[in-house]
Amino acid sequence: MKKVQVEISEETLCRLFMKGQLCAAELNCLNLDSKHTVQNLCLESCLYRFGNKAEKTVHDDEISSKINIKLASP
Repeated sequence: MKKVQVEISEETLCRLFMKGQLCAAELNCLNLDSKHTVQNLCLESCLYRFGNKAEKTVHDDEISSKINIKLASP
């Protein structure tokens, strides 16, 4: 499969996650900062789409460790 390397703003990525048009598992992050950003945006969008923020609290480290997002090798 042919791959395309692109750069995308956090706002656009967030919008795609919120609308369910992109899944974090489809992404291959190129560095650790990007991986953390994708994880956080993914978690926020899941809470927004499937949960009530007022009723749920999420501990980032606990859930982030359960989400498998690939980090590309340099």
